[in-house]
Amino acid sequence: MSSPGSEPAQKGPRWTREQLDRRNRRLGHAGIARAQDILARRYRLECADAAFELLKTSSQQSNVKLHTLADAVVRTPAPDQDATSWFAGRGRFSPPRLPGLRLDAGSRHSQGAVLKATLHRLLTITQTPMGNVQLAESGRLHLARHTGLNRYFTDFFAFVETPTTLCAQAASAGVLVNGAGGAVGGYAVQLAKKAGAHVIATASPRSREAVASAGADEVVDHTTTGVTAAVTEPVDLALNLAPVDPAELAALVTLVRPGGVLVNTTVWMPAPGDEERGVRGIDLFVRSDADQLGKLVALIDGGELHVAVTERVALSELPALHARAAEGSVHGKVVVLPPAA
Repeated sequence: MSSPGSEPAQKGPRWTREQLDRRNRRLGHAGIARAQDILARRYRLECADAAFELLKTSSQQSNVKLHTLADAVVRTPAPDQDATSWFAGRGRFSPPRLPGLRLDAGSRHSQGAVLKATLHRLLTITQTPMGNVQLAESGRLHLARHTGLNRYFTDFFAFVETPTTLCAQAASAGVLVNGAGGAVGGYAVQLAKKAGAHVIATASPRSREAVASAGADEVVDHTTTGVTAAVTEPVDLALNLAPVDPAELAALVTLVRPGGVLVNTTVWMPAPGDEERGVRGIDLFVRSDADQLGKLVALIDGGELHVAVTERVALSELPALHARAAEGSVHGKVVVLPPAA
């Protein structure tokens, strides 16, 4: 049986209870610590302890596991600089009906009740007395509900980091966004994270925090570190948004696992591939797709995709805005306001 985490080292063929407890505490605390730091900075709280109390209170009031709530905090983009609330303009929707789970109307608000009903439904279909439900969180699987399993099994598979199962491999799918500091890069990071991928992004020190807030699990400072040196594990998809030279673009192919894809948006040079390893190269610039755009608008309206509006200017300031953009001093999206009627 493969070990589910990178530490501590095994002693003999089985992990000891102490080893599993230590590993589970480490993995469980990692995501919570990241969420504490984000909350402390965004809400200007006095310390990480105050952020933890906020997380704990919200977890109890909403009946959501603490580590699940922390993962949502980490994955949710930061609000605009001048926003008065974190989810400005976000619509409020009732939980889905989930008719296949036969839940009471009041239970649809409870994550625990939904997970319990999901597991019961699966056991009924498969006619087995034991099973579990795992959630993808922070690029790994976390055991959220189980029945009929012994203590050692549930402790061992409380977290699954390494690809010991097909589900774990899906949860840990890797995406590299090269040049994530711009607006398109921010959207790419958010969408990849929403799909459950482990996201590695390159950015400059100026845009590092914005990229991390968009949901990147790892942010590589391309001004000091080469991307090929920083990415130590192969990814399933590499998206290049940066104006790199052909040699740098070709080097990205070596970071893609066999059967993966390299997508290139700098169309003045073709996207390279590796036929021997089954790595495809795709050139992409503009694709007009009304249905796809409609889905993106729905994600924005629902607060699931964040558009970084950094400033708003009057229509009369448009020439000056163009001049600043030509100098490279405009970052993020700018809303131009027409004169009042």
